[in-house]
Amino acid sequence: MLGHDNGLWNAVWPDLIEGQIQLAKDEEVEIPVQVNGRLRGKVKVAAGTTEEEVVKLAQAEPSIAHHVNGKRIMKRIFVPDKLLNLVVA
Repeated sequence: MLGHDNGLWNAVWPDLIEGQIQLAKDEEVEIPVQVNGRLRGKVKVAAGTTEEEVVKLAQAEPSIAHHVNGKRIMKRIFVPDKLLNLVVA
C-alpha cells in the first residue's frame, strides 16, 4: 500500500560498532536502596561501583541511615548498577 516491495520482517538490523556501544553506556547510575524490602532512598554512583562503596554511600544518606543506624545488617542483596537491599534486624 505504501509502495514498499519487501515486508518489515525482511529488514535487517544495523550492526553496532564498538564505539557506538561505548556511547550508549551510562557513566552514572542511580541505585535504589531498600531496607527490609522497602524503598528508603536512592544513591547516584559511577557505573560499575563496587558493593562495598555503594553500601558506604547508602549508609551515609540521611533517609537510609535513619532506618539502619543501631541495627545489625543481616544480609546485603546487591545487583550491580541496579539495586541494593539491606536486611536489618
